[in-house]
Amino acid sequence: MDRDEDIDARLARLARATEAIQPRADFGARVARALEAEPRTEVLHELRRPARRLLPALALAAAVSLVWAVESDQAFDDALAAYPDEVVELEW
Repeated sequence: MDRDEDIDARLARLARATEAIQPRADFGARVARALEAEPRTEVLHELRRPARRLLPALALAAAVSLVWAVESDQAFDDALAAYPDEVVELEW
């Protein structure tokens, strides 16, 4: 392959080299039979497989969110207790 060959010339050369490559005559029928023979599964079952991989990450995110919520609640309570008669402005 020539390094200076432009993309159009390369694609044309590849098209000429692969002109004779064709699928077998029964290719479509074999694919259709294979799809029909494949067992049908429920949609929920198909969704559960990738969900198993995400479950640990989601559990960790839920735990971190819970800790953050408790800490925020305690900070809010501490701020209100420090100034009971004044308006308190909090930063989130």
